[in-house]
Amino acid sequence: MSFFIDNCRRVQDFLGLDEEVLIKDGSCCCYYPEVAQIDMSYEDSIHLADNFYSFIETFFPKAREISIMMWSLLHEFGHHYDIEDYDIDNDRALRYIVNSNPDANIFAYFNIPSELAATSWAIDFVNENYDRCKEADEFFKAEAKYFYSAPSPLLNLKITNIKNI
Repeated sequence: MSFFIDNCRRVQDFLGLDEEVLIKDGSCCCYYPEVAQIDMSYEDSIHLADNFYSFIETFFPKAREISIMMWSLLHEFGHHYDIEDYDIDNDRALRYIVNSNPDANIFAYFNIPSELAATSWAIDFVNENYDRCKEADEFFKAEAKYFYSAPSPLLNLKITNIKNI
């Protein structure tokens, strides 16, 4: 098990998020409702960070005070908690249309009903538990310092400024 997944589970426990949800290492961040499983990917979170932060900031101006890893995890839990709030078949059809359109931008994806509901849940959770989320975020910040002190496999350069993680 990776250090990142360990930290995701620590945050899950610390914030009192549904303990029945299994968190596993994955190639992307996603939620599987059939088995109540969240796959998390550190690299995927970092890859989408700027766009996801920009989207969240339209609703929550202090978004960058919380790490992208925390937002990603809470967003996936948002799928778990808000699964009844949207039509899954319609959602899958929209997801297919957006993902198969090379001209669609990432913000079209963020506005798919399930994605918007999951992000809204995460924003509401942070609003209601801001201090607790900041405290739990320390699990990720320690990991980010380690991750960013080594050459990045994503950017092929050494990153030293972790202010906005």
